[in-house]
Amino acid sequence: MKFRISALMREEIFKAGDFFNCTHQAMLWINQLTMIQIKNFLLHFALVAMLLTLAGCAAQSANHGFPAKGFGSAKLSKQTPDKPENAFFFYTESQFRKNKGDLEGALAALKSAMEKDPDSLYLKRELVQIYWQKKDPAGAMTVLKELLAQDPDDLENLILYARINHMAKNMDEAKSAYEKVLVKEPENKGIYLLLGGIYTDEGNLEFAVQIYQKLIRQFPDYFAGFFVMAQTQAALGKYSKAEEYYIQSLELEPALDDARYELIDLYKLHGTNQEDTVIEVRAGDTIGGLSLKVYGKFDPSIEKSIARANPSIRKISRIHVGQSILFPGFNGKDEKATGSDKEEKIRYYYNQILENTPEDIRAAMGLAYYEYESGNFVESETILKRLGKRSEAEPDIVDIVVRYYMEERNYDAAIVILEGMTKGALDKSELEYITALAYHGKEDKFHALGSLMRIGSDSKFFEKAVEYVNYLYAQDENTVEAIDYLARAVEARPENSNFRIYLGKLYEETGEYDKAEAILEKGMENDPENPKLYFMMGVICDKAGKREEAVRMMIKVLEISPEDATALNYLGYTYADMGKNLDEALFLVEKAMRLKPNDGYVTDSLGWVYYKMGDYDKAYEVLNKAIQLVPDDPTIMEHLGDVYLKKNDSEKALEFYRQALEHETENQGKINRKIQEILDAGK
Repeated sequence: MKFRISALMREEIFKAGDFFNCTHQAMLWINQLTMIQIKNFLLHFALVAMLLTLAGCAAQSANHGFPAKGFGSAKLSKQTPDKPENAFFFYTESQFRKNKGDLEGALAALKSAMEKDPDSLYLKRELVQIYWQKKDPAGAMTVLKELLAQDPDDLENLILYARINHMAKNMDEAKSAYEKVLVKEPENKGIYLLLGGIYTDEGNLEFAVQIYQKLIRQFPDYFAGFFVMAQTQAALGKYSKAEEYYIQSLELEPALDDARYELIDLYKLHGTNQEDTVIEVRAGDTIGGLSLKVYGKFDPSIEKSIARANPSIRKISRIHVGQSILFPGFNGKDEKATGSDKEEKIRYYYNQILENTPEDIRAAMGLAYYEYESGNFVESETILKRLGKRSEAEPDIVDIVVRYYMEERNYDAAIVILEGMTKGALDKSELEYITALAYHGKEDKFHALGSLMRIGSDSKFFEKAVEYVNYLYAQDENTVEAIDYLARAVEARPENSNFRIYLGKLYEETGEYDKAEAILEKGMENDPENPKLYFMMGVICDKAGKREEAVRMMIKVLEISPEDATALNYLGYTYADMGKNLDEALFLVEKAMRLKPNDGYVTDSLGWVYYKMGDYDKAYEVLNKAIQLVPDDPTIMEHLGDVYLKKNDSEKALEFYRQALEHETENQGKINRKIQEILDAGK
């Protein structure tokens, strides 16, 4: 269940213990907290909390976290020349080692401290923490059981026991321990939150409600109790109750903007006049027919509302048997009044957030998109233009679009917001690039390309845009338009070697080797130490039948980059295929194998070198490994066929040649000739 938490709510979770003892639900809340909401004082609080021990925090002084009075039965004695190795000495060493990340050393030092002070509760609790940090829950639990056996009524030990079980996901033990804590200490607000969080994580929302009801009864002025109760009621589909609890949490804590966000989402998705209805689709059901049953009517606005309430369903008109559809609640008899009231509340809470925190970008975006959806395009554009103007100086603005819209795959909203911001920005390139990502997310490549092509050659995003355009064209195999675009990119940025390599690759695909060579030669003049240019030129020359020139290019690559496994493999294979420099070929491919030991293509090259050297047993062994790594490669299949033929196993050779023929698209003639030769020889 995905709940948010505000800075204020985060502080309440910390008060429950320390950072490591938050529930899984609390961690979800914390992960969703925007950086805008995290105040400096709270970050400091979190940092300190992370450095405190799991228990006994109150017993520590401000003096570097050392115990204020003593470890247990022994009083604190500082190091003295005649007693240099007392409990304090070893405890200090343990803390030093722990802070350095040496947990084994910290554990050894702490055990030495315990030998000096075996009855110390404090040291035993510290030992629990060390075991936990070492990812040794069994060790932590052993010490905890000793503590509880020593004093079953000790509240700190019981809380620590609950926390460790909670973090170890021993939820039944954790729940039982938390419940015992509440019996002993019913005024501990944090324990209610932790226990309710467990029930929420488990999906036992009714049990969570019972816990939060106790919390609210015990602390009727505690805003956090009303907030978590509201979230739980919303998760149960009881939206009117959720609304009431959110409003009560705001009355108790007006700064709780996350309650306002929750209310906004509540009104957008559900309204509060009627509870939502969840229906499992049966054979013959349609959205229109089900809407008639739920609302008594069906129209485009209702279909749109259902689509919003079910974001995981791509096309709400296409539903299938067994699917659960959420029909958002509203009063169909008074739909107009309800809609108006809902819109008023949504705007009210957005504006409240912006009044409290004018720099809250998320609220501004949310309001702008809501106005857009409501048909108030001028109001929406005004807000977004303002954000676009600010976006160059405030990178958080674009980050928030990504976090709240792109990552949630709400591409329609992202596009509206980004295109609106683009109208107000001086430098539009970053916004255009993110807009292209959003269109691509919608599988709308046409508009994605449009956004990318509006990014000028003077932009720092131009290189990324060119790479992206090249990728999109490659997906559709639209080589002609890709060549046209990349030729213009090379003209605009002649010094960019990557553009030349992309264009050379495209010319290779169209068989225009002369054009590819011309583009790459100019690149090598401008960028003579770039091995990628020489490698691409080598590939082009090989395809054009200029093998000696290809070899020269690969040698140049290795002069610049001796550990280039691809070039080592390419040159070694080429030598083997040409039947020359076989010892050198073996050296090159073996070096490539050391760099890429599990690469099927390099393994194939090694097998082919052995084949050319006449060592058919080794070739057979290596090529069989290659076919396991790349089972569908026709070249490896053909090579295995060649080996079997040399080993006088014509039947197996035919089997692999025929397999190669099924997968090969270019060299079918050569393989067919080999098959025919075997068949002719058998006549």
